[in-house]
Amino acid sequence: MSVTRCLEGEYTCHGNARFVYIDKVVYCECEAPFYGNGIRCLTTGKRLILRGKVNGVLNNRAIKNVDLLAYVYTTNGRIETHIRSKQNIVRTMMKILQPIGDIIGWMFGVPQGKKDKNGFMITGGELNRTALIQYASGETVLITQEFFTFSSELKVHTFVQGTVPDRLNSISYNDFMEQITSHSRGVFKSCSTRRYSMNGLASYFTMDQTLIFNECQHNSFNHSFNSMTHVVTRNTVMNDRKNNVLRFSSTNQIGAVDGKLN
Repeated sequence: MSVTRCLEGEYTCHGNARFVYIDKVVYCECEAPFYGNGIRCLTTGKRLILRGKVNGVLNNRAIKNVDLLAYVYTTNGRIETHIRSKQNIVRTMMKILQPIGDIIGWMFGVPQGKKDKNGFMITGGELNRTALIQYASGETVLITQEFFTFSSELKVHTFVQGTVPDRLNSISYNDFMEQITSHSRGVFKSCSTRRYSMNGLASYFTMDQTLIFNECQHNSFNHSFNSMTHVVTRNTVMNDRKNNVLRFSSTNQIGAVDGKLN
């Protein structure tokens, strides 16, 4: 079997990776001190910035070219997602859309075991995501996102469509854990329940998520190896009216489905 059958063109191993060919299994592996999926490798410990735009319709109000900026602290799994809009009503509606940024936590959460991998180590930061959110009060929102790289920069296009609970004066999110499972080659899915307090009252929403990415057809495929637990703690949200920024932050860890996290 030729390595080039899978690893050619844009899928050639990164300059800081090596070919691995074991028992007819072909893949790229980033060499220390780099990490990634072997096709795209990043320097360990370096802070990253992810940029994008958010568009769509929420509660019959158009969301147009809203800036999204995420700061990724890879050493501790801390993610800060900023959504900038001069319209306070837009920032207020989006306070309940914390899942927009939690996928970035999955990509760059800190692996807790030697064999554990975060999302970037599996996808190289290029994937399509759909997340269907259903609130206990009956509203439904669909989030679709395309993550890609451009000139070595991490980018994301986000589209939101649906309705969210209104009259959001204050909101806080509980810690949560979700199991993300490989269903087939290049397809991950999860279903989770997120609990939060809105205006002092406890509530929740459910989220059904699908992640799709290109996976080399000549790699080995193992459901259990590619199933993982994403643990999210220290969730905060703040509407910074002075700077017209909605800020989400969280700390993220990745571990085995049946493993224990710190």
